[in-house]
Amino acid sequence: MRWLSLACLVVGLLFICPVFAQDELAPGKILVADRDLKDPNFDQTVVYLITYDEHGAVGLILNRETDTPVSQILKGIKEAANRKDFAFSGGPVENDSVLALYRTNARKQGVHQISRDVSALLDEKALKEALADGASGAMLRFFMGYAGWGPGQLEMEIEAGAWSVLSGDAKTVFDADPDTLWDRLNRRKDEHVVKNRGAGCQPAAGCQPACAGIIQRARLAVAGLIHFTSIDRPA
Repeated sequence: MRWLSLACLVVGLLFICPVFAQDELAPGKILVADRDLKDPNFDQTVVYLITYDEHGAVGLILNRETDTPVSQILKGIKEAANRKDFAFSGGPVENDSVLALYRTNARKQGVHQISRDVSALLDEKALKEALADGASGAMLRFFMGYAGWGPGQLEMEIEAGAWSVLSGDAKTVFDADPDTLWDRLNRRKDEHVVKNRGAGCQPAAGCQPACAGIIQRARLAVAGLIHFTSIDRPA
């Protein structure tokens, strides 16, 4: 198993539009897909933003648990051999790689705080320490792939009504019943919504050739921040 820096943060860019209300989007925010959003990549999804800046945004889908055991994707790490939990599908991009989110506010090497009590593990040493500490699926979750947006794209989709933006917390990220998370948040979102206007936006999942320059700038901006490991898939 090898750890890889995140090479492509910005995907799905079809065109760039002006950024608005940037103070309402930030790492740690929760995106709740609108009921009318029928893109199969994001239908009935809840997304946790892990990066957001002028280069775009990256998030992880919180409510698509897979049947792939964590012990399988971390094969070769003895601390993970007895885990009974399953990995989540974090999004349609680079789904042969995995990112770990850890419920902690500890400030130490290899742990990058995203929001209060939620951090990303940046290297194998930090991962092994979390596993050795006995962190269960309620404290440590693994996501295969991620979702990405180019500059202005997520803002455009929010403006069009594809997403509602909610304040995030560790309880939501590590929710005990992810299968019902989207429905519960939709029923409560009127009390918490930050931005939800318009209707009829379909996010794009793939990267177009025009993305190349933006991807390169994103690579330079975030190299060494978020790290992934390649997955050993079952035979």
